[in-house]
Amino acid sequence: MGRGINGVILKVLGARDITLTLQNKTEITPSLLRLHFHAPTLFAHLSPGPASWLRFWFPDTRGGSKEYQRAYTIAQARPESNEIDVDFVIHEPVGPASEWATLASPGDTITVQSLGSEPFSRAPAANGLLLFADASSIPAANSIIAQWPATLPITVFTEITDEGDTLTPLAYHPQLERHNLLHGQWAADHLSEFFTRPGWQVWAAGESGSMKNIRKAAKARPGAATVHTQIVAYWIKGKAMGTAREVQPT
Repeated sequence: MGRGINGVILKVLGARDITLTLQNKTEITPSLLRLHFHAPTLFAHLSPGPASWLRFWFPDTRGGSKEYQRAYTIAQARPESNEIDVDFVIHEPVGPASEWATLASPGDTITVQSLGSEPFSRAPAANGLLLFADASSIPAANSIIAQWPATLPITVFTEITDEGDTLTPLAYHPQLERHNLLHGQWAADHLSEFFTRPGWQVWAAGESGSMKNIRKAAKARPGAATVHTQIVAYWIKGKAMGTAREVQPT
């Protein structure tokens, strides 16, 4: 089937289609759904690490000819059994990804591609980790927390946009400190004291507007360095993220 210009570009760049089969689903919170997939060929093309992600192609659940590309973090990977877990935020208005995740049943399949994913890497000289995440990036944050050394501290700021966000669990770490902030409270003056910690690595992902404030504060901190700073916009408030492709019959 044809995939339009996006499919052509990804193919030229080396992206390969990989089929995942849904095994079952688990409700983590009323607004967070974990899907468990069988991925028999995935690990031949991907060695997952903290914050690794996949390009999902979601069909139009209303019967249209388009598929929609969205990037989702691998919440958990079990290469020994060819399985992965992926968390989906269930929100209104519904999007193609959250709608598919809600409606999908065990046995349903979905196409993914792994091109472009670069796992989080700890800076060798890091003295601690400052994490910023919202509901969309908690799965990535948790995968980082789970592999951060127990001897080094972590401070996590989670952005709250819905009451259900406060229920989202964080991975265990013996030196983890958590703070919740409402959307719009990411201003540098609220967080300046945390950016003065020498040698701390910064990782942040979430809504684009919030990430702009984090980026400004992170770059201004003493001893700021690219190796210690990773800030990514996962979505834009009021706009759909990702691209669509037409699906043509062969």
